Amino acid sequence: MKLSVPKYLVGIDTRVNDVINRCLDIKSNDVRIVGIFGIPGVGKTTIAKVIFNTIYYCFDGSSFLDNVSEKSRTNDGVIQLQETLCYEILGYQNLKVGSISKGINVTIERLHHKRILIVLDNVEKLDEIEFFLENYDRITSGSRIIITTRDKHLLDTLTKNIHVMYYEVKELNKHEAHKLFCQEAFGRNNFEEDYSELVNQFIDYAKGLPLVLKIIGTDLYGRTKHEWKSALDKYKRIPKGDIQKTLKISYDGLDQTQQEIFLDIAYFLKGFRKDKVVDILRSINNHDPYYDIERLIDKCLIIVTEDNKLSMHDLIQQMGWEIVRQESPEVIEKRSRLLCYKDAPEILIENTGSNEIRGITLCLPKPKKVKLNLGKMKILKYLIVCNVICEDLTSLPNGLRLLEWNEFPLSSLPSAFEPKNLVVLKMRQSHIKLDEHFERCRFETLIYMDLSYCKNITKVPDLSLIAPNIKKLNLRSCINLVEVNQSVGLLEELKFWNLRGCQNLRILPRNLKLKSLRKFYFFGCGSLEQGTESMFSSIGYLTALQRLSISLKNVREVPSSISNLKNLIFLCMEDCDNFPKAMDTPDCFPKLETLAIRNSNITTLPEINIIFQKLKMLYFQHCWNLREIPMPPPHLKVLYIEGCGSLDSQSRRRLLSQVGEMFGLPQNMVCSRGSLHQDSVSEKCCDTSKMCSASDLLNYEYGSQFNLVLPGAKIPKWLNHQSVGNSISFSVGRESLAFAFCVALKVELKGIGANRFENFICSIYIFFNGYKKGFYSSKFFLDSSSITWFHYRSNSSFDGIVLEDCNNVELLFEVSDYDPKMAKLTIERCGAHVACICPSRNPVVDKMACVRIHESLRVSFDENLKIFLCRVVSQNLDRFSKIHCPLCEIAEDSLLHLFQCCPYAKGVWYGGRWGFRVEMIRAQTVMEFVEHIIDPPSELLAERITKDEFTLYAVMAMKILWMAQEEALVSSTKPTINQLVHRLNKQYDFYLRPLTKKLNRGSAWTKPLDQLVKLNFDASCDQNNVGLAVVLKDQDGNGRVIGRGININSKMGMPLAKEEHKLCLQAKFFFGFGFFFIWKSDFFFKLSPLCHEQKIHEPGCDQPSALSRICQMSD
Repeated sequence: MKLSVPKYLVGIDTRVNDVINRCLDIKSNDVRIVGIFGIPGVGKTTIAKVIFNTIYYCFDGSSFLDNVSEKSRTNDGVIQLQETLCYEILGYQNLKVGSISKGINVTIERLHHKRILIVLDNVEKLDEIEFFLENYDRITSGSRIIITTRDKHLLDTLTKNIHVMYYEVKELNKHEAHKLFCQEAFGRNNFEEDYSELVNQFIDYAKGLPLVLKIIGTDLYGRTKHEWKSALDKYKRIPKGDIQKTLKISYDGLDQTQQEIFLDIAYFLKGFRKDKVVDILRSINNHDPYYDIERLIDKCLIIVTEDNKLSMHDLIQQMGWEIVRQESPEVIEKRSRLLCYKDAPEILIENTGSNEIRGITLCLPKPKKVKLNLGKMKILKYLIVCNVICEDLTSLPNGLRLLEWNEFPLSSLPSAFEPKNLVVLKMRQSHIKLDEHFERCRFETLIYMDLSYCKNITKVPDLSLIAPNIKKLNLRSCINLVEVNQSVGLLEELKFWNLRGCQNLRILPRNLKLKSLRKFYFFGCGSLEQGTESMFSSIGYLTALQRLSISLKNVREVPSSISNLKNLIFLCMEDCDNFPKAMDTPDCFPKLETLAIRNSNITTLPEINIIFQKLKMLYFQHCWNLREIPMPPPHLKVLYIEGCGSLDSQSRRRLLSQVGEMFGLPQNMVCSRGSLHQDSVSEKCCDTSKMCSASDLLNYEYGSQFNLVLPGAKIPKWLNHQSVGNSISFSVGRESLAFAFCVALKVELKGIGANRFENFICSIYIFFNGYKKGFYSSKFFLDSSSITWFHYRSNSSFDGIVLEDCNNVELLFEVSDYDPKMAKLTIERCGAHVACICPSRNPVVDKMACVRIHESLRVSFDENLKIFLCRVVSQNLDRFSKIHCPLCEIAEDSLLHLFQCCPYAKGVWYGGRWGFRVEMIRAQTVMEFVEHIIDPPSELLAERITKDEFTLYAVMAMKILWMAQEEALVSSTKPTINQLVHRLNKQYDFYLRPLTKKLNRGSAWTKPLDQLVKLNFDASCDQNNVGLAVVLKDQDGNGRVIGRGININSKMGMPLAKEEHKLCLQAKFFFGFGFFFIWKSDFFFKLSPLCHEQKIHEPGCDQPSALSRICQMSD
């Protein structure tokens, strides 16, 4: 029997197919356990139910046990679940197991001979599984067990006995969230235009959690905008009870220490590196917190990012904030942690803080003078301050572990402060001077010190006595730093040392015996006088070094001992005249993955592919004399070239031609549909003196991909898909995920204020079957040149994507993060190279579609509109589209969305002349939509509208919408729906006049003049319709026709109340300006010209006429 699931589901099909195809594999004859895990409210149970409904008939028996954790809290509950399992699979209604242990045996004995499907929903403990499946080896082949849980570690425990496949449920993407929210809040997939901003704010608040979207949407249904705004403000301060209760379930399953750690991370440590968090918490709790952090990860309460930082879902974080708020809802100082900047200053200024406050984050929206008083906060562990200006600071709690105060206004910490417990000191851009406080106190527990960009630091004191356990020392861009004490070169625990940009640094330690140092950044220090040569002579002692950035200025020769750096994976060299001989050996850096050479006079390179065989990234910047780049190493993933003015064209052409071969992309692949925009592309690049720029290497993380950046906006001819503009699409099969793309950008600087060293970002969005499945971006410098960016992604880059036999792939490119006043950036062309299975599409097919359009429309139909329709059906519009529609900024951009689904489209259609609802057009493709436009079925034609009028109006509406989209892309403003409707009606009248003149000889449509009034009610040429026109006439009798020329489908002589009302309104308008009024009709009545002030005479009329009603309105 199928299970009940919500009526309206969004994003389920993709996730269900992922589990069924990737994990369950129904045809396989092995026993499989699939664990579905994720944060609370993400939809695990719903997905499990839909999977059950989809596949249950494939098994001899099936059972879905819901809310196992809740029901297993008592023995009776467990026994009831065991009996339910046997009943649903075997049909034994009166089976009684008696006890839990007996129930386990009965379950296995009765079920072991059947191929079964069992779903255990919401499991928290291992024994909750063993109550039903203790003996895994006795489960019949082909059976499937599905477990949903919030605890990934529970699934890890199961792997000791049987293979378990994992599936993590991710949040809904923005498009899916929009559909679900609108369905709950409005009862449909769209909304009124004036709600768009609020809808986006609520969707952003929910962060893709289906449960939250449903609860909030249901709560807002039928409410006013004012109520929506009020609710949003409340949700941001205090989460709704149902949401808080659901999200808090995982938190309740933690022990007290783990709960405290979770709250510390939610308030103060989110975004910190995992190892730093461990050091801080170890100092507070006096034990290693690694296990506790792993429990939070298993519970899906926190996540570890790719760069090893701790993060969490925004609503999980808000759940933690609400837990602390509930500690004392009314009395703020009794809470354990403070975050709100409105509350914290009051406590700090008035000294009302208590001994219960564990941490404070005081970040004001703008700089403000505050007199801080922290005297009562004895157990304060965390203090994070921003935008606070204090003239005096008398004390700081001695128990502080984390002190973060960027732009600290004083030159020294309080004299009474004893930092005997401090672990992290972060004071960027501060006025502090190291020699004033550091020489008075010892920082024995200090591990992380970040004093970058501090202008008042001139000398680094003896840290071996002051902070002997320091691991990270960041002095970047301390521009007045002159001397570093010799003791710094002997710190045994130091792992990170950054001296980048210390431009006045003169004295360095002569000896480096830093056995733990892993990262050392030392360049941009142009004033060195002492220590450079001797320091490099001891560089061989840094055997743990993994990342090294050095300037070789004033270094005559790199010592051979540098080859001792066997663990080096990143090397950046500046100011070198020649490639160091000490590095020109294959065994020098056996693990090197990144090599960067910048601002150097180097002319030639050794055989890099032989010396550095594991190299993955090669980077050249401002190597003006570099003439040739040798054959890239076999594992190279990224190649950036910038400012290499002497690089010969042969090298550039060879690099472009080699990339396809290096990654198994044969250059003779041809797309079966051809390329609509493909033209002959020269491989010759432009002037090499102006080149692109690359991203910041210090933060670069590479994957299964390849980057090549070269000058010139030229795309290689061998790419089998090319397009003008910023988007391209193709189709692939199940095994064809690897592909390369190439994008050509034009960069034009504006004015003398433009800075070519400003950055911009180019991003690629990758959609599979309409869903965004990939994203990649790279940072470049603004330059007046053209840029060609070649990027490759391998199959492994798309692990986890479930493909069908035929899959549509769309690549969309965007440029962002730049000032349009300084530069104009244009994506001129893009291309892709892939083993595609694109459906056959050739000029003959496109020509047939265009012939169909021309044959279906009248000869008199405007030729430009016919051409526009042909370009639509052949997808030959030069569209510079975005990821989301630039008009509504909600759904993924497509022509069908633009013409039919976009709120702007619906507004234009409905707000137009006939109030047409475009939803009545049932179309799945643009071609089907156009078919309905040129040959509309009768149900689409409203009363008194002819087929020709509908087609003309519809095509013009499509073109108006297309032009509005392009306008929104190139300007900072976009037109309103009312403006688009006005444009449509105006252009429709413009096109209709010559059309009506050709087809209806009984009409006289000419350009109107001023000072006329005449109303004409006449029969049209076919004698079945009535035409309506407005004529203005001056006092000399000269008149001109204006109006819409609407054909009114009505029998002759019948009352026309709606049209009479229009006439009345128009006549009343003219009366207001004192025009003469003339009514003329040879169809209804024969009347003489009348002034609106005279009495009405209606000869031969037995009933009230339109004229009498008009005159009554004018009186």
